[in-house]
Amino acid sequence: MADNPYTQTFEMQRAMIESGRTAVEASTSMTRSATSAFVGSTSTTKSAQKSGVEFSRRAAHAMLDAFEQAGAGQGVDDARAALDEQYDALDELHDDAWTAVEDALGEYEESMAEFTDTQRETFLDGLDAAVSASDDAEEAVEEAFEQIEIEEDA
Repeated sequence: MADNPYTQTFEMQRAMIESGRTAVEASTSMTRSATSAFVGSTSTTKSAQKSGVEFSRRAAHAMLDAFEQAGAGQGVDDARAALDEQYDALDELHDDAWTAVEDALGEYEESMAEFTDTQRETFLDGLDAAVSASDDAEEAVEEAFEQIEIEEDA
Protein backbone atom coordinates (compact mmCIF):
# COMPACT_ATOMS: atom_id res chain seq x y z
CA MET A 1 0.00 0.00 0.00
CA ALA A 2 1.25 3.43 -0.88
CA ASP A 3 2.31 5.95 1.71
CA ASN A 4 -0.04 8.84 2.18
CA PRO A 5 -0.55 11.20 5.09
CA TYR A 6 -3.04 8.77 6.66
CA THR A 7 -1.05 5.50 6.40
CA GLN A 8 0.49 5.92 9.84
CA THR A 9 -2.93 6.67 11.34
CA PHE A 10 -4.33 3.40 9.98
CA GLU A 11 -1.30 1.46 11.21
CA MET A 12 -1.74 2.97 14.66
CA GLN A 13 -5.44 2.13 14.58
CA ARG A 14 -4.70 -1.53 13.71
CA ALA A 15 -2.12 -1.69 16.52
CA MET A 16 -4.74 -0.43 18.98
CA ILE A 17 -7.24 -3.01 17.73
CA GLU A 18 -4.64 -5.75 18.22
CA SER A 19 -4.02 -4.44 21.76
CA GLY A 20 -7.75 -4.83 22.33
CA ARG A 21 -7.54 -8.42 21.08
CA THR A 22 -4.71 -9.14 23.53
CA ALA A 23 -6.71 -7.57 26.37
CA VAL A 24 -9.77 -9.68 25.56
CA GLU A 25 -7.68 -12.87 25.51
CA ALA A 26 -6.02 -11.97 28.83
CA SER A 27 -9.34 -11.08 30.44
CA THR A 28 -10.94 -14.33 29.30
CA SER A 29 -8.00 -16.33 30.59
CA MET A 30 -8.06 -14.51 33.94
CA THR A 31 -11.81 -15.12 34.35
CA ARG A 32 -11.37 -18.84 33.66
CA SER A 33 -8.44 -19.08 36.07
CA ALA A 34 -10.27 -17.21 38.84
CA THR A 35 -13.37 -19.39 38.44
CA SER A 36 -11.28 -22.54 38.47
CA ALA A 37 -9.36 -21.42 41.56
CA PHE A 38 -12.60 -20.61 43.37
CA VAL A 39 -14.14 -23.98 42.53
CA GLY A 40 -10.91 -25.78 43.44
CA SER A 41 -10.65 -24.07 46.80
CA THR A 42 -13.78 -25.76 48.10
CA SER A 43 -11.98 -29.07 48.61
CA THR A 44 -9.80 -27.45 51.28
CA THR A 45 -12.88 -26.05 53.02
CA LYS A 46 -14.61 -29.42 52.85
CA SER A 47 -11.58 -31.18 54.32
CA ALA A 48 -11.20 -28.63 57.12
CA GLN A 49 -14.86 -28.88 58.00
CA LYS A 50 -14.75 -32.68 58.02
CA SER A 51 -11.64 -32.60 60.24
CA GLY A 52 -13.45 -30.27 62.65
CA VAL A 53 -16.39 -32.66 62.91
CA GLU A 54 -14.03 -35.59 63.52
CA PHE A 55 -12.18 -33.61 66.19
CA SER A 56 -15.49 -32.84 67.88
CA ARG A 57 -16.42 -36.55 67.79
CA ARG A 58 -13.09 -37.52 69.40
CA ALA A 59 -13.52 -34.84 72.08
CA ALA A 60 -17.00 -36.14 72.90
CA HIS A 61 -15.63 -39.69 73.12
CA ALA A 62 -12.84 -38.48 75.41
CA MET A 63 -15.43 -36.87 77.65
CA LEU A 64 -17.41 -40.12 77.78
CA ASP A 65 -14.19 -42.03 78.53
CA ALA A 66 -13.54 -39.65 81.45
CA PHE A 67 -17.08 -40.20 82.78
CA GLU A 68 -16.59 -43.94 82.48
CA GLN A 69 -13.26 -43.85 84.34
CA ALA A 70 -14.78 -41.64 87.03
CA GLY A 71 -17.25 -44.38 87.79
CA ALA A 72 -20.22 -43.06 85.91
CA GLY A 73 -20.20 -46.14 83.71
CA GLN A 74 -23.92 -46.58 83.88
CA GLY A 75 -25.45 -45.32 80.64
CA VAL A 76 -22.12 -44.34 79.07
CA ASP A 77 -22.36 -47.14 76.50
CA ASP A 78 -25.84 -45.97 75.52
CA ALA A 79 -24.63 -42.37 75.33
CA ARG A 80 -21.64 -43.46 73.20
CA ALA A 81 -23.94 -45.37 70.82
CA ALA A 82 -26.30 -42.40 70.56
CA LEU A 83 -23.35 -40.05 70.02
CA ASP A 84 -21.92 -42.25 67.26
CA GLU A 85 -25.33 -42.49 65.62
CA GLN A 86 -25.67 -38.69 65.60
CA TYR A 87 -22.15 -38.14 64.27
CA ASP A 88 -22.71 -40.78 61.56
CA ALA A 89 -25.89 -38.95 60.55
CA LEU A 90 -23.96 -35.66 60.56
CA ASP A 91 -21.24 -37.21 58.38
CA GLU A 92 -23.86 -38.40 55.92
CA LEU A 93 -25.51 -34.96 55.81
CA HIS A 94 -22.09 -33.37 55.42
CA ASP A 95 -21.28 -35.60 52.45
CA ASP A 96 -24.68 -34.96 50.85
CA ALA A 97 -24.36 -31.22 51.33
CA TRP A 98 -20.86 -31.13 49.85
CA THR A 99 -21.94 -33.26 46.92
CA ALA A 100 -24.68 -30.71 46.21
CA VAL A 101 -22.23 -27.82 46.58
CA GLU A 102 -19.68 -29.48 44.30
CA ASP A 103 -22.35 -30.25 41.69
CA ALA A 104 -23.58 -26.64 41.78
CA LEU A 105 -20.03 -25.32 41.51
CA GLY A 106 -19.34 -27.65 38.59
CA GLU A 107 -22.41 -26.27 36.81
CA TYR A 108 -21.29 -22.72 37.68
CA GLU A 109 -17.84 -23.39 36.24
CA GLU A 110 -19.35 -24.78 33.03
CA SER A 111 -21.72 -21.80 32.75
CA MET A 112 -18.86 -19.36 33.26
CA ALA A 113 -16.80 -21.15 30.61
CA GLU A 114 -19.68 -20.90 28.14
CA PHE A 115 -20.28 -17.26 29.04
CA THR A 116 -16.63 -16.26 28.69
CA ASP A 117 -16.33 -18.19 25.40
CA THR A 118 -19.38 -16.39 24.01
CA GLN A 119 -18.16 -13.04 25.32
CA ARG A 120 -14.69 -13.65 23.88
CA GLU A 121 -16.04 -14.62 20.46
CA THR A 122 -18.33 -11.58 20.40
CA PHE A 123 -15.47 -9.22 21.23
CA LEU A 124 -13.12 -10.89 18.74
CA ASP A 125 -15.77 -10.73 16.01
CA GLY A 126 -16.15 -7.01 16.76
CA LEU A 127 -12.39 -6.53 16.57
CA ASP A 128 -12.26 -8.43 13.27
CA ALA A 129 -15.01 -6.15 11.94
CA ALA A 130 -13.03 -3.11 13.13
CA VAL A 131 -9.90 -4.35 11.32
CA SER A 132 -11.91 -4.97 8.16
CA ALA A 133 -13.51 -1.51 8.34
CA SER A 134 -10.09 0.05 8.90
CA ASP A 135 -8.67 -1.82 5.91
CA ASP A 136 -11.61 -0.72 3.75
CA ALA A 137 -11.20 2.90 4.87
CA GLU A 138 -7.47 2.81 4.19
CA GLU A 139 -8.11 1.40 0.73
CA ALA A 140 -10.65 4.13 0.01
CA VAL A 141 -8.20 6.82 1.16
CA GLU A 142 -5.44 5.36 -0.99
CA GLU A 143 -7.71 5.24 -4.01
CA ALA A 144 -8.69 8.85 -3.40
CA PHE A 145 -5.03 9.88 -3.16
CA GLU A 146 -4.20 7.93 -6.32
CA GLN A 147 -7.06 9.68 -8.10
CA ILE A 148 -5.77 13.04 -6.91
CA GLU A 149 -2.27 12.17 -8.20
CA ILE A 150 -3.69 11.12 -11.58
CA GLU A 151 -5.63 14.37 -11.87
CA GLU A 152 -2.56 16.39 -10.88
CA ASP A 153 -0.47 14.60 -13.50
CA ALA A 154 -3.02 15.23 -16.20
